Amino acid sequence: MQVRNGYRRTWLEAANDLVGSTQIFASTMDALIQGRLAEDGDPLLTLGQLKLLQIVDLVEAPTLSDVARLLDVSPAAASKAVDRLVGRDLLHRTAAEADRRALHLSLTDEGKRVLEDYAELKKGMFQELFEGHLKSELRDIANFLDRLSVQLVAWSKDPPEKCMRCGIYFRRKCVLRERYPHACPYHSSWRRANASEVGGPM
Repeated sequence: MQVRNGYRRTWLEAANDLVGSTQIFASTMDALIQGRLAEDGDPLLTLGQLKLLQIVDLVEAPTLSDVARLLDVSPAAASKAVDRLVGRDLLHRTAAEADRRALHLSLTDEGKRVLEDYAELKKGMFQELFEGHLKSELRDIANFLDRLSVQLVAWSKDPPEKCMRCGIYFRRKCVLRERYPHACPYHSSWRRANASEVGGPM
């Protein structure tokens, strides 16, 4: 019994270490990106604001309600966040033609520049961090974590409709979207962009 308990304790510790390591990696990466944004880009820009800018960039003519739903915050919180970005000339608000009460959001030129700077920042960080690792090695780790994520979502009573759990790390191939079909604004917008580039639907 002692051996069995020892095995179980060791196995549970290993499982706990895995979950803890993924949390440490994710939070450390977020903190590093936040720090690099402060050093090389906009010192006042938060990751939440960056995600909001990405939503506006990817979702066609988003409204305040869209932003609130996709960020999973209250309309009041979404309005406050949008106000900050409008005040810093990163977002435009324009009244919809069909309903003047509805406001559509769009990026300003400065907002577009911020996203371009972030894309270059992320590219440089990833090259520095993962240089020397085989693509197959990274894929294997990602696939393993994806399988665990699918299992976790399967335990949930409410599969995601617009989950955006990838946060600021948009993925073209998402196992959650494939396993639990939902309208991913990142994916649908990426498809629209590529369809326009090649001259037809994908």
